[in-house]
Amino acid sequence: MTVPFLIKMVGLQLSSQIWFTLNTYFPSNTHAQIKKYKLCLKTSKNDRTISAYLLEIKKIVDSLAAIVTVEDHMEAILDGLSEDYDPFVASTMSKSKLDTINEIETLLLTQEERLDKHRLLDPLTSPVSAIVAS
Repeated sequence: MTVPFLIKMVGLQLSSQIWFTLNTYFPSNTHAQIKKYKLCLKTSKNDRTISAYLLEIKKIVDSLAAIVTVEDHMEAILDGLSEDYDPFVASTMSKSKLDTINEIETLLLTQEERLDKHRLLDPLTSPVSAIVAS
């Protein structure tokens, strides 16, 4: 046992006291971890690539595998996207049969490529035009 955990056992004399402490400690610790991971699921894409964003969501979902449904996973992915992806989110959510996580990830990667292509072609948002303007 680790030192912090052993400290919780100091003064306990009966096995029933030890079991009670164990039964109290582990569920509360597990509950705290679940809350932490669920909060992390509310992450947003920010400046990350779709690949990095999806990988982060997948790590969190894997940590919560016993309690996170496919719908929770899909919701976490779609809720964290920026407004650039609003048409994608709207079309995905309006389907009567939602795509699988793998299909959503593939479509998002394709959408990111299209957005990057349009940013490069748009003279107002192109990095080259920003350098020339300054």
